[in-house]
Amino acid sequence: MGPLQCTPCLFLFCLTALALVLVGPHGRSAAQQTSFPSLKWWTSGGDEWWPRSLDLHQRVPTGRTDEQPCPQDVLAAFKALYLATDGQHWVSRGGWNTSQVACCTWQGIQCDSKGNVVGIFLPANNLTGSVPEDFISSSSRLQRTLAMIHIGRNRIKSLPENIGLLSQLSVLDVSNNSGSVNIPASLGNTSLAYLHIGNGTQHPPFEGVRLVEVPDSLADLKQLRVLDLSHNSLDGPLNPEIFNLKHLEV
Repeated sequence: MGPLQCTPCLFLFCLTALALVLVGPHGRSAAQQTSFPSLKWWTSGGDEWWPRSLDLHQRVPTGRTDEQPCPQDVLAAFKALYLATDGQHWVSRGGWNTSQVACCTWQGIQCDSKGNVVGIFLPANNLTGSVPEDFISSSSRLQRTLAMIHIGRNRIKSLPENIGLLSQLSVLDVSNNSGSVNIPASLGNTSLAYLHIGNGTQHPPFEGVRLVEVPDSLADLKQLRVLDLSHNSLDGPLNPEIFNLKHLEV
Protein backbone atom coordinates (compact mmCIF):
# COMPACT_ATOMS: atom_id res chain seq x y z
CA MET A 1 0.00 0.00 0.00
CA GLY A 2 1.33 3.43 -0.82
CA PRO A 3 2.05 6.39 1.47
CA LEU A 4 -0.86 7.88 3.37
CA GLN A 5 -2.59 10.72 1.55
CA CYS A 6 -4.19 13.18 3.96
CA THR A 7 -6.25 15.71 1.99
CA PRO A 8 -7.69 18.76 3.76
CA CYS A 9 -11.16 17.22 3.87
CA LEU A 10 -9.79 14.15 5.63
CA PHE A 11 -7.45 16.01 7.93
CA LEU A 12 -9.75 15.94 10.95
CA PHE A 13 -10.21 12.21 10.47
CA CYS A 14 -6.46 11.75 10.30
CA LEU A 15 -6.04 13.60 13.57
CA THR A 16 -8.65 11.65 15.49
CA ALA A 17 -8.01 8.17 14.11
CA LEU A 18 -4.31 8.22 13.40
CA ALA A 19 -2.76 4.78 13.56
CA LEU A 20 0.11 4.37 11.18
CA VAL A 21 1.36 0.83 11.16
CA LEU A 22 4.20 -0.75 9.27
CA VAL A 23 5.96 -4.01 9.71
CA GLY A 24 7.72 -4.36 6.38
CA PRO A 25 7.57 -7.72 4.60
CA HIS A 26 11.19 -7.34 3.44
CA GLY A 27 14.37 -5.92 4.88
CA ARG A 28 15.17 -5.12 8.48
CA SER A 29 14.17 -2.24 10.64
CA ALA A 30 16.68 0.23 12.02
CA ALA A 31 16.21 -1.41 15.42
CA GLN A 32 17.03 -4.86 14.09
CA GLN A 33 20.21 -3.64 12.41
CA THR A 34 21.87 -2.65 15.66
CA SER A 35 23.61 -4.94 18.13
CA PHE A 36 20.93 -5.14 20.81
CA PRO A 37 18.56 -8.13 21.17
CA SER A 38 15.94 -8.97 18.55
CA LEU A 39 12.54 -7.32 18.61
CA LYS A 40 11.18 -10.72 19.65
CA TRP A 41 11.63 -9.45 23.21
CA TRP A 42 9.32 -6.54 22.59
CA THR A 43 6.09 -8.14 21.44
CA SER A 44 3.21 -6.17 22.90
CA GLY A 45 1.02 -9.12 23.87
CA GLY A 46 -2.09 -8.69 21.74
CA ASP A 47 -1.23 -5.42 19.99
CA GLU A 48 -1.23 -6.32 16.32
CA TRP A 49 1.02 -3.43 15.36
CA TRP A 50 4.03 -4.92 17.14
CA PRO A 51 6.30 -7.63 15.66
CA ARG A 52 4.95 -10.81 17.22
CA SER A 53 7.19 -13.71 18.19
CA LEU A 54 6.97 -13.68 21.98
CA ASP A 55 3.96 -12.88 24.14
CA LEU A 56 5.00 -10.64 27.02
CA HIS A 57 2.55 -12.46 29.28
CA GLN A 58 4.60 -15.63 28.83
CA ARG A 59 7.96 -14.17 29.83
CA VAL A 60 9.58 -10.91 30.84
CA PRO A 61 13.25 -10.71 29.84
CA THR A 62 15.56 -10.22 32.79
CA GLY A 63 18.86 -9.73 31.00
CA ARG A 64 22.17 -11.49 31.52
CA THR A 65 22.71 -14.02 34.24
CA ASP A 66 26.28 -13.06 35.17
CA GLU A 67 27.26 -10.90 38.13
CA GLN A 68 29.09 -8.13 36.28
CA PRO A 69 28.55 -4.88 38.22
CA CYS A 70 26.87 -2.05 36.36
CA PRO A 71 28.55 1.38 36.30
CA GLN A 72 27.60 3.77 39.08
CA ASP A 73 26.04 6.29 36.69
CA VAL A 74 23.69 3.61 35.31
CA LEU A 75 22.74 2.57 38.83
CA ALA A 76 22.04 6.22 39.67
CA ALA A 77 19.80 6.53 36.61
CA PHE A 78 17.81 3.44 37.57
CA LYS A 79 17.44 4.68 41.14
CA ALA A 80 15.99 7.94 39.83
CA LEU A 81 13.48 6.02 37.68
CA TYR A 82 12.53 3.71 40.55
CA LEU A 83 11.92 6.53 43.02
CA ALA A 84 10.04 8.75 40.56
CA THR A 85 7.62 5.99 39.53
CA ASP A 86 6.77 4.66 43.00
CA GLY A 87 8.98 1.61 42.65
CA GLN A 88 8.03 0.13 46.01
CA HIS A 89 4.58 -0.55 44.57
CA TRP A 90 5.70 -2.08 41.27
CA VAL A 91 4.24 -5.49 40.54
CA SER A 92 7.71 -6.95 39.90
CA ARG A 93 10.92 -5.26 41.00
CA GLY A 94 13.51 -8.01 41.37
CA GLY A 95 16.94 -6.44 41.92
CA TRP A 96 15.70 -2.84 41.98
CA ASN A 97 16.50 -0.76 45.07
CA THR A 98 18.66 -3.48 46.57
CA SER A 99 22.40 -3.91 47.14
CA GLN A 100 22.55 -5.97 43.93
CA VAL A 101 24.80 -4.03 41.53
CA ALA A 102 24.61 -6.51 38.63
CA CYS A 103 21.72 -4.62 37.04
CA CYS A 104 21.69 -6.86 33.94
CA THR A 105 19.99 -9.46 36.13
CA TRP A 106 17.27 -7.09 37.34
CA GLN A 107 13.63 -7.42 36.40
CA GLY A 108 12.98 -5.97 32.96
CA ILE A 109 16.57 -4.97 32.15
CA GLN A 110 18.06 -6.22 28.89
CA CYS A 111 21.81 -6.07 28.24
CA ASP A 112 23.97 -6.94 25.27
CA SER A 113 26.92 -9.34 25.35
CA LYS A 114 29.21 -6.57 26.59
CA GLY A 115 27.04 -5.70 29.55
CA ASN A 116 25.63 -2.49 28.07
CA VAL A 117 22.02 -1.80 29.01
CA VAL A 118 20.06 -1.74 25.75
CA GLY A 119 16.47 -2.21 26.87
CA ILE A 120 13.98 -1.55 29.65
CA PHE A 121 10.93 -3.78 29.60
CA LEU A 122 8.44 -2.97 32.38
CA PRO A 123 4.93 -3.07 30.86
CA ALA A 124 1.89 -3.47 33.11
CA ASN A 125 4.08 -3.13 36.19
CA ASN A 126 2.26 -0.33 38.04
CA LEU A 127 4.83 2.38 37.32
CA THR A 128 3.15 5.54 38.59
CA GLY A 129 4.37 9.09 38.02
CA SER A 130 6.69 10.73 35.51
CA VAL A 131 9.93 9.49 34.00
CA PRO A 132 12.44 11.96 35.52
CA GLU A 133 15.09 13.88 33.62
CA ASP A 134 17.67 12.46 36.04
CA PHE A 135 17.02 9.04 34.56
CA ILE A 136 18.66 10.25 31.35
CA SER A 137 21.01 13.00 32.51
CA SER A 138 22.60 10.80 35.21
CA SER A 139 24.17 8.40 32.73
CA SER A 140 26.07 9.23 29.57
CA ARG A 141 26.33 5.48 29.00
CA LEU A 142 22.56 5.03 28.75
CA GLN A 143 22.48 7.95 26.36
CA ARG A 144 24.73 5.96 24.02
CA THR A 145 23.31 2.45 24.47
CA LEU A 146 19.63 2.46 25.48
CA ALA A 147 17.64 1.44 22.41
CA MET A 148 14.30 0.09 23.62
CA ILE A 149 11.84 1.25 26.27
CA HIS A 150 8.54 -0.51 26.87
CA ILE A 151 6.57 0.99 29.76
CA GLY A 152 3.08 0.62 28.31
CA ARG A 153 0.01 -0.17 30.42
CA ASN A 154 1.25 1.71 33.48
CA ARG A 155 0.34 5.09 34.95
CA ILE A 156 3.08 7.20 33.42
CA LYS A 157 2.16 10.88 33.34
CA SER A 158 4.99 12.36 31.29
CA LEU A 159 8.28 11.73 29.51
CA PRO A 160 11.36 13.85 30.24
CA GLU A 161 12.12 16.79 28.00
CA ASN A 162 15.70 15.53 27.60
CA ILE A 163 14.67 12.19 26.12
CA GLY A 164 16.34 13.31 22.89
CA LEU A 165 19.71 12.59 24.52
CA LEU A 166 18.99 8.87 23.98
CA SER A 167 20.59 8.91 20.56
CA GLN A 168 20.18 5.15 19.98
CA LEU A 169 16.53 4.92 21.06
CA SER A 170 14.73 2.93 18.36
CA VAL A 171 11.67 1.50 20.13
CA LEU A 172 9.40 3.41 22.51
CA ASP A 173 6.11 2.08 23.85
CA VAL A 174 4.15 4.17 26.35
CA SER A 175 0.77 2.99 25.13
CA ASN A 176 -2.27 2.54 27.35
CA ASN A 177 -1.05 4.76 30.15
CA SER A 178 -3.63 6.68 32.14
CA GLY A 179 -3.74 10.44 31.90
CA SER A 180 -1.97 12.64 29.36
CA VAL A 181 1.49 11.69 28.13
CA ASN A 182 3.45 14.44 26.45
CA ILE A 183 5.64 13.89 23.42
CA PRO A 184 8.77 16.00 24.01
CA ALA A 185 10.01 17.86 20.96
CA SER A 186 13.50 16.45 21.58
CA LEU A 187 12.20 12.99 20.63
CA GLY A 188 13.01 14.01 17.06
CA ASN A 189 16.71 13.72 17.92
CA THR A 190 16.50 9.97 18.55
CA SER A 191 16.71 7.02 16.15
CA LEU A 192 13.11 5.92 16.64
CA ALA A 193 11.77 3.29 14.27
CA TYR A 194 8.77 2.27 16.41
CA LEU A 195 6.67 4.74 18.43
CA HIS A 196 3.53 3.49 20.15
CA ILE A 197 1.49 5.95 22.22
CA GLY A 198 -1.86 4.52 21.22
CA ASN A 199 -4.75 3.92 23.55
CA GLY A 200 -6.32 0.51 23.00
CA THR A 201 -9.26 -0.93 24.86
CA GLN A 202 -8.05 -4.49 25.24
CA HIS A 203 -6.25 -3.98 28.57
CA PRO A 204 -8.76 -2.67 31.15
CA PRO A 205 -8.86 -1.03 33.63
CA PHE A 206 -6.24 1.37 32.22
CA GLU A 207 -7.83 4.54 30.90
CA GLY A 208 -5.22 5.14 28.23
CA VAL A 209 -3.21 8.18 27.28
CA ARG A 210 -4.76 11.44 26.17
CA LEU A 211 -2.34 13.33 23.94
CA VAL A 212 -2.69 17.06 23.56
CA GLU A 213 -0.40 17.77 20.63
CA VAL A 214 2.14 16.08 18.41
CA PRO A 215 5.40 18.05 17.99
CA ASP A 216 6.59 18.97 14.51
CA SER A 217 9.90 17.28 15.32
CA LEU A 218 8.43 13.82 14.69
CA ALA A 219 9.01 14.62 11.04
CA ASP A 220 12.75 14.47 11.82
CA LEU A 221 12.54 10.75 12.63
CA LYS A 222 13.96 9.58 9.32
CA GLN A 223 13.96 5.89 10.33
CA LEU A 224 10.39 5.87 11.65
CA ARG A 225 8.47 2.80 10.47
CA VAL A 226 5.62 2.50 12.96
CA LEU A 227 3.65 5.40 14.43
CA ASP A 228 0.58 4.61 16.51
CA LEU A 229 -1.28 7.50 18.11
CA SER A 230 -4.68 5.84 17.89
CA HIS A 231 -7.62 6.56 20.20
CA ASN A 232 -6.17 9.76 21.62
CA SER A 233 -7.46 13.30 21.88
CA LEU A 234 -5.26 15.17 19.44
CA ASP A 235 -5.46 18.93 19.39
CA GLY A 236 -3.73 21.33 17.03
CA PRO A 237 -2.08 20.95 13.61
CA LEU A 238 -0.12 17.90 12.56
CA ASN A 239 3.08 18.49 10.63
CA PRO A 240 2.30 17.19 7.10
CA GLU A 241 5.98 16.30 6.64
CA ILE A 242 5.37 13.30 8.90
CA PHE A 243 3.50 11.67 6.02
CA ASN A 244 6.54 12.10 3.76
CA LEU A 245 8.87 9.95 5.88
CA LYS A 246 10.13 7.41 3.37
CA HIS A 247 10.09 4.40 5.71
CA LEU A 248 6.60 5.11 7.05
CA GLU A 249 3.78 3.32 5.26
CA VAL A 250 0.27 2.09 6.03
